[in-house]
Amino acid sequence: MGTCGYSVTAMRPAILFPLFAEIRILSGVGPKLEKLIAKVAGPRLVDLVFDLPVGVVDRSYRPKLAAAEPGRIATVEVTVLEHRPNRVKAQPYKVMVSDETSLMELVFFRAHADYLTGLLPVGARRLLSGRIERFKDRLQMAHPDYVVALQEASSFPLHEPVYGLTEGLTARPMAKAVRGALEKLPAMPEWQDPAFVKQRKWQDFGAALEIAHGPAHDSDLEPTTPARQRLAYDELLANQLALLLIRANLRGGKGRAVSGTGKLKALAVAALPFALTDPQLAALAEIEQDMKSDKRMLRLLQGDVGSGKTVVALLAMLSAVEAGLQAALMAPTELLVRQHLASLEPYANAAGVRLACLTGREKGAARDTILAKLAAGEIDILIGTHALFSEDVTFKDLGLAVVDEQHRFGVHQRMQLQSKGKPADVLVMTATPIPRTLALTAYGDMDVSKITGRPPGRKPVETRVMNAERLEELVPVRYGRMLQSPLAFYRGSAAGLTSVDTPLGSDVSLEEFGAAVANAGDVDGDGYADVLIGHPGYGANRGRVELYRGGPGGIPGPADYVFESQDDGARFGASVATLGDINADGYADFAVGAPYDSTADRPSASSSNVCPNRRATRRSSSAGWCFTNSMAR
Repeated sequence: MGTCGYSVTAMRPAILFPLFAEIRILSGVGPKLEKLIAKVAGPRLVDLVFDLPVGVVDRSYRPKLAAAEPGRIATVEVTVLEHRPNRVKAQPYKVMVSDETSLMELVFFRAHADYLTGLLPVGARRLLSGRIERFKDRLQMAHPDYVVALQEASSFPLHEPVYGLTEGLTARPMAKAVRGALEKLPAMPEWQDPAFVKQRKWQDFGAALEIAHGPAHDSDLEPTTPARQRLAYDELLANQLALLLIRANLRGGKGRAVSGTGKLKALAVAALPFALTDPQLAALAEIEQDMKSDKRMLRLLQGDVGSGKTVVALLAMLSAVEAGLQAALMAPTELLVRQHLASLEPYANAAGVRLACLTGREKGAARDTILAKLAAGEIDILIGTHALFSEDVTFKDLGLAVVDEQHRFGVHQRMQLQSKGKPADVLVMTATPIPRTLALTAYGDMDVSKITGRPPGRKPVETRVMNAERLEELVPVRYGRMLQSPLAFYRGSAAGLTSVDTPLGSDVSLEEFGAAVANAGDVDGDGYADVLIGHPGYGANRGRVELYRGGPGGIPGPADYVFESQDDGARFGASVATLGDINADGYADFAVGAPYDSTADRPSASSSNVCPNRRATRRSSSAGWCFTNSMAR
């Protein structure tokens, strides 16, 4: 049974049921092979049917040995002359063969003599296929792909499809599994308009699959071939029909009209440091119009990074809260969840709305408290990751579900989140530019709203592709133009680190900071002030600290001096105790954290002794340093 009370199999005709069986039913597919095939194609027969070849091996080249082109795959008819077993294990086992024009050497490594003498008995005629090479003026074929008796030549494949593989999976078992799946394909009536099929010169569905899986030349792999065009058209049509069925189901059921008073929205808008743009207001009007309808809303909100989608989503969620309902905002990563929490919290507080977040990090009593408040209606807006899908997450009355980074979640996941409420409305957001025709194709189950332009004061997003050799050019650009985040300053002494205010203010560009600390805090004696940046004590790079040089031009790049241990950290704390004194208080000041990554990664100046590590340990000042980061718990 699917989400929202809708059965996924209800859309599937019974004639197709055999194709949705597990691949383990195929002959020769055991547990180990099943896992390997599922890794590259999928777990069901239908996945194998649609796993089309990525190449073709042409074995139709049948020269005499004397005329064979080295480096080319050839099929030759030969007589077995002699076996030359290897005397040393590291040496190959060789078999001499010939036709009426020349000799050739077959080479086998790690071979079993009994097997080879049975496969290639002296005096027998055999049909071989493989790549012929020339080695020391003699023809050679290493490990022939095929060795068959002449009477079995009719079963020999002159053209062999090549499928995608993975480590441990070879070509023969994969091809055999695909062929087995194709044999399970039932005969089906034509579902396309006959005149349309005739006009396109298409085969029926089954014939198209057989042709696609039986290429003879590389040109047969092109997407423009009639067989592959037919399959692609059927796939897109089936996708659109499925979306229409889902949309009819989601919208067909009676929803509920959600109409807010506007009071909470007005408080939030009044707290904004900018005025909403006309495109934002237009998108919000479309969303609220849908919410006021007694039909369920399914709307895609599209806009560039920085266009103001999140604030529009917040105002839509406040409409649900004004109506006495709850709202949820789901993002694909914990980092994005924390960013949303940090950016929305001031406006939620201004509106008097209860905001909380739920990710995989919340465990034990903290998680239980959040779930209890959510079920009791004591949380108005919940922000979270996939954790919102958990069965134990229960809303008192979910009215609106918002999904950020739409492309990370599928239709069924949206439906699953929506099912957390009664007939909850759904708003999904994406920053990916989607042309209208593609939006209708990929998101045909939704209406689309677009936010064009940016709020006043937003800086343009720069996208550049640069060679790795130009990294030194990239660093000043990244630290200079693109990054002007607030910095937290600390003073270092024997007593530890303490956050301080500076004459530079709370929002200072890295160029300004670099100029301010020039000629001070020179730990490694290179004539530049050193700035501590990063997360020592957190994650894979725990204990590693890089020093950056500060100068009038900004921060051009890391110095050579790198601390690698806690002892080095203690020495660093002592080294800067009387250097780099920006605010003339007798202590050295330096930046901590990664202000260039995101607001969630910025160090917080509210606490001076919280170390950002996964176990939330608190280090004493004798360790030499302790860092503050808003991600620390």
